[in-house]
Amino acid sequence: MLAASATATAAADAAGQPWVGGWEAGMTAGGPSLSDQTVRMVVHTNVAGRKVRLRLSNAYGSAPLVIGAVNVAVRTSGGSLADRTRHKVTFHGATGAVIPAGGELSSDAFDFTTAADEDLLVSVYLPKTTGPATFHSVARDTSYISRTGDHTADTGTANYPSTTSSWYFLDGLDVLNPRARSSLVAFGDSITDGWGSSPGTNTRWPDDLARRLAAQPGGSRPGVVNAGISGNRVLTDAPAAEPEPGVSGLDRFTHDAWANPGSVA
Repeated sequence: MLAASATATAAADAAGQPWVGGWEAGMTAGGPSLSDQTVRMVVHTNVAGRKVRLRLSNAYGSAPLVIGAVNVAVRTSGGSLADRTRHKVTFHGATGAVIPAGGELSSDAFDFTTAADEDLLVSVYLPKTTGPATFHSVARDTSYISRTGDHTADTGTANYPSTTSSWYFLDGLDVLNPRARSSLVAFGDSITDGWGSSPGTNTRWPDDLARRLAAQPGGSRPGVVNAGISGNRVLTDAPAAEPEPGVSGLDRFTHDAWANPGSVA
């Protein structure tokens, strides 16, 4: 299912340029707890941009979530990054933040050139015990979990001994692009989420759709984001036995689809 729309003027920056979705992950409850660790996640952008902002979520947390530091950079390979591209993310000018239980937070916008069909690495340091994480279980990609401490600035993975196939607390990356005037949100269950696609290859059907749109001549390019959640049901919440137990499609549609930058009801 696709939710498509014209540009949302309320999602524009101070200069009147619209934000569009560059990447998204539908969030669910029940992820593992982390404490004094950094999680490094692969984010695959489906539209180019000249400015970026991140969206962090504690939607299913039972306690405030303390963010110690966040870095974003272009990925070179695995969990390694190009150091010259590394950028320290801020929140209202500060390098850390606290997100209340049930809350969300957008970062400050920052200059960062992204290409379509490019892998970024987002590293989030969590200095306090998080409790069960707000997460996306079936990422179809590798995330890296560090030893104790802030390893957001590390260029390699020597201090990241563990890996997982989930994304944690990060539910969106928005971009500014004068040619991208709207967002397409792919919304569904495991077929949309990418179940069955080869991990780390970005071959979910929304990724393929983004590449096909980018290959079309002329005109504007919409952002394409994936709001699929494996096991998601339309009217009822998915039980704990599902790969990603979570709220029904009906209950999450407004937040995960229409509230995406560049989309309007």
